[in-house]
Amino acid sequence: TSSPLTDPAIQIVSSYNRLGYYVIGKNGQVSASANAPVIESTSPSSRVVIGGVPTSSGKGIWLVRTNGKIDGIGDATSGALAKGQYVRVVPRATGDGFWAITKAGKVVSFGDAPTITALALNVKDTALAANGDGFYALNNSGSISALGDVAPLAVTSVSGAIALVNTAKVSDVKDIQIDAFSDFHGALDYTKTTAAGFDTYTSGSPVLAANFAADRALNPATFTFASGDNWGAAPPLSTVFDEMPSVEALNFMGVDVSTFGNHEHDKPLANVNARIAASKYKWVVSNYSSLAEINARNFNGIAAAPWTIVDRGGVKVGVIGLNTPETKEVVFPGNLGGITIGDVLGTNAAGTATKTQVKA
Repeated sequence: TSSPLTDPAIQIVSSYNRLGYYVIGKNGQVSASANAPVIESTSPSSRVVIGGVPTSSGKGIWLVRTNGKIDGIGDATSGALAKGQYVRVVPRATGDGFWAITKAGKVVSFGDAPTITALALNVKDTALAANGDGFYALNNSGSISALGDVAPLAVTSVSGAIALVNTAKVSDVKDIQIDAFSDFHGALDYTKTTAAGFDTYTSGSPVLAANFAADRALNPATFTFASGDNWGAAPPLSTVFDEMPSVEALNFMGVDVSTFGNHEHDKPLANVNARIAASKYKWVVSNYSSLAEINARNFNGIAAAPWTIVDRGGVKVGVIGLNTPETKEVVFPGNLGGITIGDVLGTNAAGTATKTQVKA
């Protein structure tokens, strides 16, 4: 935690990694709290700050002043918006960018935020759209506008409303989020590096689990996939216990589906079957000649399959598993049993099957 502010606070901003937050003062002071990285404040200015937006690296913040000047602190770059009198900043839900609203209602884009041509007049509050392509604005009269490439709301006016807390979209298009990772290699604990005064914590199952949980809280239609090499070539904390801690870590992270990498076959198939039996997530691979020797069922009684469907509240996603044919060249002879691994292009049948089931 950094020093408290000496000038009036105007905003609380979550750090991009969601492990802490910043309190921003109207003159450009920034105070880090919880586990947010400490970021230096800006020099005092005659123009007050109207808001701040964290960078995706988690190591910087853009502070926007009333005259459009952008003070980049940490790793955020400084800049300036088009000339105008600015009254509000709206972060983009995804990517590195934001929108700034002028007193006249013009919406000005910065960074990778898409251009918005509609006016946002007399804005009292805003709410982000999950797709990152716009936002919703509540004005003084209680009307709610959808700005940018976002679906309109079912309710477009609420008399006496003072804030937007959540948004509901009415659309056949669903916003989903896929959290996918590979080559976990039993990295149960984090590694810490320090450079230029910043501490960076890399990997570690608690950090991954916390971030996955935060993503699910923001969007219930979040799917978590592991792309193989979950263990093997791992630190002693995993290998000493025959990689079972890595299986439990993926269970704890809430992984939905995993496929196989070459390191899943560092040992004979009996070892693979034991790991599957301890898994709470599904296993898929579509270019193995047979799954007869991978015959274990996971903790929930589900056998490995060429493909599967994950249903998240009526939102269905088909998942097809693949392993590289070169796996047979890098594992010990016999570790694959009688399995041969086909070309990744020979899995169209699995693709067709998933399309059929997703639409069902």
